[in-house]
Amino acid sequence: MRNLRNIVLVSGGAVLLTVAILIAVIQWFNWDRYRDDAARWIGSVTARPVSIDGPIDVKLLPFPRLYLAGISIGNPEGNFTGQFFYIEGAYARLNLTALFAGKLVLDELRLDRPRVQFEVDSAGHSNWRFGESALNRLQSKMPAVIPRQLWITGGQLQFMNALSNQNERVEIQDLFLELSADHATSRIEALARFHGVPIRVGGTLGDMGLWAEGNLEPISLQYSAGDIEGELSGKVADIFGEGQVDLRYTARGDRFNTAGQLLDLSLDFDLEATSFFFDAELQGNWQGISLTHAVGAIAGQGIQVDITGEVRDLFRRNELDFDLRARSDSLNDLMATLGQSPLIDGTADMTAHLVGRLRGELGLTDVGIELRTTAGLANAEGVVRGLSTTAQSENIGAELQLSFEILTEDLRAFAAVVDYQMPIDGTGTAEGQLIRSDGHYRVENLSLTANAPELSLRATGTVDTLDSVPEFTLQVTGRSPDLARLLQVWSWGWSPPAGIELAVAGSLKAVAGTVVTSDLMFTALGQEVAGNFSGRLPSIGYAGRPDWLLDLKFDDLGGLATGFGLPWIYPAPGKFTLRARPSGNDTKSFHVQTGLNTKELDVKATGEVTGFDAQAGFQLAYSIVSPGAPKQAEWFGLALSRVGSFEVEGSATRTAGDGQVVTGSARVVADRLGSMVAKGVFGASPDGNSKIRVAIESESMAEVAALGSFVLADVGPFRGEAIIHLMPEQILLEEIHLRAGDNDLHGSIAYRLAVNHGGRAKIDGQLRSSYLNVNELLPPPKRKFLFGAEPLPVRWARTHDVEVGFKVGRFLRRNYDLRSLAGKVSSQNGKVDGHSNSSAFGGDLALHLMLDTRSTPYRAIYQYDWEGLNLALLPAARKVDREITGRVNLKGGITGTGNSLHQIMERGDGYLLVDLENAQLLRGEMELLTTSPINIAEQILREVSPWAQRKKFFEIECGVIGMRIESGIGRSLAPPDHTIAIKAKEFRLAGFGDVQFADESMGLSVRSKARRVGLSAATLIEQSGLSTIYSPFYRIAGTLLRPKVEPDPQGTDLLETGVKLGAAWATGGTSVFLLSLFDRLVIEPVGCEGARERARTLVPASFP
Repeated sequence: MRNLRNIVLVSGGAVLLTVAILIAVIQWFNWDRYRDDAARWIGSVTARPVSIDGPIDVKLLPFPRLYLAGISIGNPEGNFTGQFFYIEGAYARLNLTALFAGKLVLDELRLDRPRVQFEVDSAGHSNWRFGESALNRLQSKMPAVIPRQLWITGGQLQFMNALSNQNERVEIQDLFLELSADHATSRIEALARFHGVPIRVGGTLGDMGLWAEGNLEPISLQYSAGDIEGELSGKVADIFGEGQVDLRYTARGDRFNTAGQLLDLSLDFDLEATSFFFDAELQGNWQGISLTHAVGAIAGQGIQVDITGEVRDLFRRNELDFDLRARSDSLNDLMATLGQSPLIDGTADMTAHLVGRLRGELGLTDVGIELRTTAGLANAEGVVRGLSTTAQSENIGAELQLSFEILTEDLRAFAAVVDYQMPIDGTGTAEGQLIRSDGHYRVENLSLTANAPELSLRATGTVDTLDSVPEFTLQVTGRSPDLARLLQVWSWGWSPPAGIELAVAGSLKAVAGTVVTSDLMFTALGQEVAGNFSGRLPSIGYAGRPDWLLDLKFDDLGGLATGFGLPWIYPAPGKFTLRARPSGNDTKSFHVQTGLNTKELDVKATGEVTGFDAQAGFQLAYSIVSPGAPKQAEWFGLALSRVGSFEVEGSATRTAGDGQVVTGSARVVADRLGSMVAKGVFGASPDGNSKIRVAIESESMAEVAALGSFVLADVGPFRGEAIIHLMPEQILLEEIHLRAGDNDLHGSIAYRLAVNHGGRAKIDGQLRSSYLNVNELLPPPKRKFLFGAEPLPVRWARTHDVEVGFKVGRFLRRNYDLRSLAGKVSSQNGKVDGHSNSSAFGGDLALHLMLDTRSTPYRAIYQYDWEGLNLALLPAARKVDREITGRVNLKGGITGTGNSLHQIMERGDGYLLVDLENAQLLRGEMELLTTSPINIAEQILREVSPWAQRKKFFEIECGVIGMRIESGIGRSLAPPDHTIAIKAKEFRLAGFGDVQFADESMGLSVRSKARRVGLSAATLIEQSGLSTIYSPFYRIAGTLLRPKVEPDPQGTDLLETGVKLGAAWATGGTSVFLLSLFDRLVIEPVGCEGARERARTLVPASFP
């Protein structure tokens, strides 16, 4: 027993010693000597290059543990970079009980900074497949390793794909994996970061008993990435073989921006408030895993996008195949979501097929876009290629080819979309092909139309580039049926006459910021204007300072300008040029040269301009030189041919900024007329007014008048000055002072513009003169009729209202000398009313004329009343030193229609009254008033009185001439209703007859009777010895301008006149009875009273 005990003790001691020695060997053995052997063994198992650069430490006490450092596993053969696996340190604590049972169970496994680099080379080979033989060797030489707890800190997973230029990295901050006590389930928690987004993962990885078989199931993980949540569930089988992946992946969130950050999408807009969801299946094996049965949606303010499709070979080729359908119920909301300013509201639909590689080149096929907006409709279809999905990838440039069509019923709203304020409204179309290649956009087969009541345009051509400096070539045609209306809606200050049709055609080209128009042709009023324009303009993207040149050529500059209502000169070809180039260092300053040239005219302007908008400033000098205009040259109705050669020099200045005025000056020197100076505020002042002072000097009034085709006598030098105010609604002429010889005119005139007052202009004013001699200014007219046949100058009344008062100290016209003349001319809506009062030769003269010009011929009413005309004050009377005396009253009126005084008289109705009292008239050829009925009385007295040659004067006690005018015929009735009677000291006269105003011919019959009691006419004639040369019967013939007295010895004309006038008592009697009756009438004791009373009844009671 003792030996047995000793044997046992010795054996136990030996065993213990052996174990102790083994433990000591293991505990203190230098395992680093076998690092290369260990690396070779691992390399033989994995068929990969393996290296161990750090220490190896194995300890058995107090518990078995292993530490390795600097372990790296390389890549298989291929075009791979770097290493497949590297770990800075690994610590494992073994479970001895399981080890003795033949299982490798690690109570704890810690991995420090492991890095795994999954890579796909350019040939599509992956580096994570070890091959079947390597896996078999691994399974045969190593038992399954079961870690009860796994800790990873500072790890890194990197994915590199040469096929898609993909390079992604996941930073693992902490990972903890723990098995349940029965190894049936495993719990995992991890914290990582991907593209800067923190990621948390938690869940279970299934039965660890299946791990040894290479199966990981069931997988049930929940994760959050920023504010994105989702699940990953399913299984992964045959991990160490071909691999079988069957997983379901979901994601959802309220901020698509986070998803864009995780996917490394290049988003130029903010989708913070855009929700999304995504549901797909991950299926495949280690040869390739695909994302299948994918369904997703993105929903935000104004946008809804539905996605269906798949991603094939997710980790290698990443081939996408998705159907996209997008819709927006509010384009304004969509633009706000995309970070753009709202342009126009409406709806949008888009469908497309997305194909390509994730994080590589993508394309859209079968693209269909439809926009429905308040401005119109837009459709596009085509393809888009070369899209890049990553923010960090190189911009390889998308290529697209879209055929588009745009229709609008609201041009104004459509123009506002492109930030252009269009004043006209109408319809428009645009169609073409939008192409992007080599990073540049262009439009081919472009066709544009715009149709509005004021303007129609069409352009065809190409846009070679739509970059910051667009380049294009277009053929443009346009037409405006009414240029005045077009300019009005465009708020131009100048308005041509209505109804001018304008057409334009030409080519428009822009290259490198330079715009060139060639073959430009304007057509208006049957004339053509050719032109060219070239310039570099910032409005089309030119980065430098702008400059331009404009040339226009006119075949008939004067005719075209006249048609446009401009005060141009004469029909002649001409050329207009305008050049602008940068000046100084200021980007807004330009030196400008402009010119207008014809054969007889050279206009130039040069200077500095700052800006070309409403705030522009400038300092210009201009000149106009002409050697002389041809006869047909007119300007503002002025005959410039009478000016001779002339030169104009002046300046215009405006300070840049708001509310600044234009000041300037002009000096005109003409060969024949003299000089004119104008200066003041030529442009709009801050209160909307302009003020110009004009002064004119000429040595010849006749030459000045000839400009307006007026023929005036040369009364001496002419001087004139005025202040002209140009206001938004009127033109005001103040401080008018005109003097020609002894004649003067002063006052003010206001011209209210028709455009601001319902289409009717108005002239208001007050004029005064101390002396105005029309006889001196105007040569006597050659007239056929007393009442002129010239058209009345009142056409202005159709378009102008007038209210002009006048006062003239002394007014001379023909043989009238009017003093203290005062009156007013008024016109309202085509109805003219003029009246005046004056002192004329000691009497009071009142005139009143009313015309209705609203229709032709004009309706007219004319009245005059001359009370107390003193014959002694007549010019002819003053020559004989007061030997002519007496007073005359003249009164008359006419109503009728006509465009001249003659037409009014030849169809008019009215009356004529002359009343003469106690007059002494000179015998002979003197005419006191050639244009009044007094002239007729003088002719009668001169020719019919038997004492006309025996005494120097006629002594007239009274005289009456009265006529009723009806339908253009003035009648004085036959006895006993006659209204023509003259009672002189030696004789009496009585007459009757008519005046035909159509030709102003007279047919008056006169009977003279000597005043000697108890003597008959025959006796008196016989006693006087005049029986052979004097007849008591006379006929007044001729015209009103040239009356002629003819003797009628037998009185037959008297009889015929009486019968013609329809005297009832003459129709059945004889000439003897008529003559005896007439003989009795002329010696009635009442003298002129009877004729006067009857004449007064000639005034119609209804006359105005």
